[in-house]
Amino acid sequence: MKAWIGAVGLAGMLGSGAAMAEGGDGNELIKQCADGVKAANGATLNSYSDATFCLGLTQGVRHTMRLVNEKLPPQYQTCFPSGITNGQGMRIVLKYLQDHPDRLHEQDSDLVYLAYKTAYPCK
Repeated sequence: MKAWIGAVGLAGMLGSGAAMAEGGDGNELIKQCADGVKAANGATLNSYSDATFCLGLTQGVRHTMRLVNEKLPPQYQTCFPSGITNGQGMRIVLKYLQDHPDRLHEQDSDLVYLAYKTAYPCK
């Protein structure tokens, strides 16, 4: 009986963790990255939580893409130039979100990937 209760509890925790791991969507990310770009431009914000979320997500996705890029088939590779700043990364993502409002319902990390892939295609 205790094993069954433990298994149900573990399944519940894993299920809620998986839901939390899904993240937000583009509707949230566009607001977060707008604040991120404002902060990168030197503006003072009431709260920096949205700005730092955008910074962390855009930087994390970019670094992950660079890390796995060579292992991907050519059609999935992204050709980043050297020297991209975090501010530039947030601007690229914000512009992509503004230009593609039809995709804002999609997962935020997927949209960051698409923004970079669109900005830096391999020739």
